[in-house]
Amino acid sequence: MKTGIRDLRDNRASQFDRLVASGAITPPSESGDPLEGCPEIRLDPGTAAALIDSDRGEA
Repeated sequence: MKTGIRDLRDNRASQFDRLVASGAITPPSESGDPLEGCPEIRLDPGTAAALIDSDRGEA
């Protein structure tokens, strides 16, 4: 079975509507990009994996 972009978009929208209706999530109170104006964070390659390993006690 092939799934097109429109099908995926419709499914995402209906899932969102169901979650809002059930009270599991609340819709955004403002429009726009919530990360607008946030500083960009750059990490050296491997930093994220090292932090995750450390958090798991695998470092």
